[in-house]
Amino acid sequence: MGDKRFATHMLDGFETLYKRTEEVLKSLSDFGKFFSSLSSAELAYGKALNKVSSMNTKKGTVAIELGSVKNSWETTHNELDVLSTKHTTFGNQLAEMSNTVRNWTKDATSSRAKVVSKGQALTKEVASVMAALDKAKKDYESKCKSAESAAAALAKSRSEGTTKPKELAKLQSKSTKAMDAAKAADNEYKKQLEAANGKQTSFYQSEMPGVLSEFEDWETQRLNFMRELFEQYSQLQSEFPAFMDERSKAVHAAVSAIDVKDDIKSYIDTAQTGVAPPPAIQYEPYSNDFKIGSEGGARSADGGGGADASRGPAAANAAAGGPMTFPDVDDESLSVDERIGKLSAQQDELRDCIKAETKSKKGLEKLVKFYATDPVAQEKAKGELEEQKKKIQAMKDQRQKVEEKLAELQGGAARGGAGEEASAYPDEPPPAYEPEPAYEEGEAAYEGEYTDQFWEASALYDYEATNDTELSFNEGDVLVITERDESGWWFAELRGEAGFVPENYVSIIGE
Repeated sequence: MGDKRFATHMLDGFETLYKRTEEVLKSLSDFGKFFSSLSSAELAYGKALNKVSSMNTKKGTVAIELGSVKNSWETTHNELDVLSTKHTTFGNQLAEMSNTVRNWTKDATSSRAKVVSKGQALTKEVASVMAALDKAKKDYESKCKSAESAAAALAKSRSEGTTKPKELAKLQSKSTKAMDAAKAADNEYKKQLEAANGKQTSFYQSEMPGVLSEFEDWETQRLNFMRELFEQYSQLQSEFPAFMDERSKAVHAAVSAIDVKDDIKSYIDTAQTGVAPPPAIQYEPYSNDFKIGSEGGARSADGGGGADASRGPAAANAAAGGPMTFPDVDDESLSVDERIGKLSAQQDELRDCIKAETKSKKGLEKLVKFYATDPVAQEKAKGELEEQKKKIQAMKDQRQKVEEKLAELQGGAARGGAGEEASAYPDEPPPAYEPEPAYEEGEAAYEGEYTDQFWEASALYDYEATNDTELSFNEGDVLVITERDESGWWFAELRGEAGFVPENYVSIIGE
């Protein structure tokens, strides 16, 4: 038997081996399922990498860039494509390994069945021989007991001397027959015993060891098969570190080659406008016949448009964060009413600017809340919010100065201190001064519908967010609107995510 160890150490171990080989067949099946699941994961990962790689390409992000940054983008995408292909190839190799396991398991199941059948046949033969021996032994013992009883009865009758000869002859015949039967049973018992010993010898010394050796060969092949598969899997895995290092080096080399100055020059070369600074704007008089400060229509022309003339520059200056300057109300050529008109126009302009900037502040406050999970972005939004508050406060301070100046002028006009303008209208009271409402922080005067109410809205079209403060959705989705702002951007929630959505892409259900 050579170095076959099952034949030596597994005698009478058929049942144990039957169970063992059945269990390891299930282990083989699980082994194949493992490679199949791993294959699916690798193929899915390869597909996901390919999708990520093509995402920015489809959106044109790579095409937007120039020079060394564009090269870095292209290298990153190319290396990601190579990595995607590597994982896809690995997934296909794992799928082949899974199929190999499946086919090998099928063959191993068939060969195991043959060995088990041999073992069961041998066990059945031995059991049959042992059953015949047991039967012969029991018959032998029974016949000997009967012969012993018959001989005892004959001996008793002879010793008594009272038994009639005829009865004595019957006892003699019965004893003789019982003894012959016992001898025959003894011969059969010895015959079956010899057969049983012969079978037992061949079973334990030849037949059983042979089947046990086949079981050992089967298990040896299975273990070698699994070792080869593990070695193949290990070899495939070992390729990844060097492969990943190559990908990383390629991307690192492209990133290291980024030249900011050269990229800026490349952009200028492709997009330069060629425009030179324009010459100074020349003064153009209103009319050859019209002179500022003359009697007649001079002041009426300016007075009719004075509010508009002082309004635009002040608004532009405020929007840029600069101070809003007073109109020249100390010009002696202007009447009190004209001065009041200019200041009233600026007062209106300041009110509109404060209203617009307060709306912007509300938007920044929402951004601060929105970036609760992003400390960096939230800190930036907080800084912008503080700057916005300062801008609004500066406008409020400016408005206060305008109101004070208006009150001064209007009070002077009421006392008749405006000269000929005051005497021109002796029976008319001066314009009443009504202070502007103070739109302090926290008031809802400039807000949209910011309440605890919410609305359900149906998406009319697909919408893809253009930044991380917006919310993507598909046509037919039902969104929960939590804020409806008159700017046209509403705040909504969908599937656990929240962000701004365009008003004209959704329709409130029930309205």
